[in-house]
Formats: sequence, structure tokens, C-alpha cells
Amino acid sequence: MTAASRRIMIAVASTLAGLSVALGGCALGKIGEPVEIEGVPSQTYSVELDEREFEVSYVVSGNEEGRRVVFVHGTPGSVSAWQSFITEPIEGLESLALDRPGFGKTSPRRQVVSFEDQARAIEPLLVERDGRWPILVGHSLGGPIIARAAADYPDRVAGLVILSGSLDPALEKPRWFNRVGAFPLFEILLPWAMRHSNREIMAAPQETTLLDGVLENVRCPVIVVHGTKDTLVPYENVDYMRTVFGDRVPVTVIELDGAGHFIPWTHEALIRRVIERLASGLHASEEPLGDAPQSGS
Repeated sequence: MTAASRRIMIAVASTLAGLSVALGGCALGKIGEPVEIEGVPSQTYSVELDEREFEVSYVVSGNEEGRRVVFVHGTPGSVSAWQSFITEPIEGLESLALDRPGFGKTSPRRQVVSFEDQARAIEPLLVERDGRWPILVGHSLGGPIIARAAADYPDRVAGLVILSGSLDPALEKPRWFNRVGAFPLFEILLPWAMRHSNREIMAAPQETTLLDGVLENVRCPVIVVHGTKDTLVPYENVDYMRTVFGDRVPVTVIELDGAGHFIPWTHEALIRRVIERLASGLHASEEPLGDAPQSGS
């Protein structure tokens, strides 16, 4: 192997490693691929996105007559991101997590970068139970996607819980390894889920700009939970959400001092309490949660 070839291989390896850490924080190629949750069989429903038929895979547990809580993963990701919320559902509620188009067991394995299309994939899940519409919970890129769903279907969403959400168009700046990973030479070396994830990140500046234009349609309460030491989605996104939502709907911000990006796993108990409060009709800011500073607007 020549010196030039070795340099190319090192560059490729470094890029793949960077993408692995930045996009998932886990072993390269594992996150976002199909998984099984023990004891909870996968189900599917059909939806047409951009003139293509998708079979969206999901898992569901809990009270089938209770208010539905729909969990939406980030990028890359799958239903496994919400495993404990599915295997141990919040009492009285129905817990549902889907593999977003482009990930997990959802087929075909086609890329869908449009937030509007991703929201359309969620639309069949927005069902009413005795006048109670679903609560949507989204982590990371799942945050702007559930916001898009609430904007596009405002009468069918009862509340949003945005965890480490990346909504501010001004802060959506793909990093050098994202740009390198978008080159065809490097892209073909990435596992399919990681490749789809990188394309979502590259499209995020445009998609969040489009989202900004429709957020005025959101009518439900919004709870934002964000760590101050999030190195993947800057905490400054919170200021944007306070501004864009605050004049029209109740907004609560729960600031997790020193927390990083992966709060669905590091702060699960808190997130469960937030969902319970929202499901009961009590906005989080109306009563202290006990272990995190919060502010309402």
C-alpha cells in the first residue's frame, strides 16, 4: 500500500469514527437498524410519502383505552431508544414508539429527509380516546419532527415534550465530518442507517427553516427539556423555542444543569413525570417537579 493510499484509508476511518460518535454515540452501524423489544411484537401500518408506499413499524403497550403517547426517536435511531418506556409504560397511558421512515424495521429502506413527510408518517397514530388526543415526545431530531406534526395537525395533538430538540435554523450547521460523509466516496462506506442519518443532518438547515414558517399553527402546550452541556444540540435552541412558541401557547422549559444530549436515558424518571403531568392536564410549570429548574412563559 502506498503512502497516499494509507492517508486515504486513515481519512476514511477517521470520518467514519467521527460520524459514529456524533450521530449516535454507539458502535458504528448498530443504531437505527432493526431491533426487537422482548415481549412486545412489532406491528405495521401503511402510509404514502412522496408517492411511495411505506410500511411503518411500531411497538405499543400499556392501556389501549388510555391517552396515547407517541415517542419519536432522533437520528439515527429506532424504537429501541424508548425501550423502557414501552416495556414499562406509564400507568393509565398507551405508549407507542415507531421506527421513523429510513430507520429500523420500517420499509422500504428509503431516505426521507422532509419533516413534512416524517410528520405525515405519524399522522395515522393521532387517534382520539374519549376526547383525549395524543401527546408527542421527540428526542433530538425527533423534536422538530413532532413540532411539524403539531403544526400540520393542530387539532389532533394535545401536547409536545421536546427533549434536546434541534429547532433553531440558525444553529443547524453540519460539521466537517457530516460534509465529508456526504461525498459519494465516503457515503457508500457508511452503514445504511448512518448514511440516512447523515443525509437528515445535511438537510436539517432547510427543513428547520421550512418548519419555522409553520410553527405559528401549533396550539398545544409545549414542554422543553434540555441539558446545559449538550454538545450535539446547543442549549441555545431553548431561547428560540421560548420565542417561537411563547406568545401563543403555554411553554415550560426544564433546564438540566450539566446534562448532555442523551436525557431520555439519563433522566428517565423526570421525563416520565413530565409526561404524566401533561397527560393529566396539569402543565409542568404549575407545580414543581422537584429535581430540575424550570420556567414558564
